[in-house]
Amino acid sequence: MGLDPGMSGGVAFLTFDGEVVGVYPMPETEHEAKDLIAEFAPRIAKAAIERLQPMQLTSKVTMFKLGRSYGFLRGILTVLQVPFDEVQPKAWQHGIGCIYPSKAKHSQRKAVNRQKAQQMFSRIPFRIDDKTADALLIAEHCRRTYR
Repeated sequence: MGLDPGMSGGVAFLTFDGEVVGVYPMPETEHEAKDLIAEFAPRIAKAAIERLQPMQLTSKVTMFKLGRSYGFLRGILTVLQVPFDEVQPKAWQHGIGCIYPSKAKHSQRKAVNRQKAQQMFSRIPFRIDDKTADALLIAEHCRRTYR
């Protein structure tokens, strides 16, 4: 399972063989997030959640909301007894092979991630967007590094 916290993030579930079981934009409410993860929890061997990084260009309100989402998701995983690791953005991006232009802006990184996810998961029958691309790539990184 891969979790990209925040309202512009998503949740992705893969099998050990890398088949996509489900990909969802981050649910709008905490109850919906809990229900989604609980539905899959008995089958989750390992989850990875992207560790938040302080961003200079992000407002305090945005960082508070991200931190709240991040902590809530960690709590859901803990209560549902889903083993998880925090993963630094650079770790999963490097592990998956995302290569960015020097001094890439956030939107450029998102575009690279979306293209990489579309390339890796070209057989799924739905559109991969900015909300789901990172979650898919985080889940794939988790699958590759699962011990």
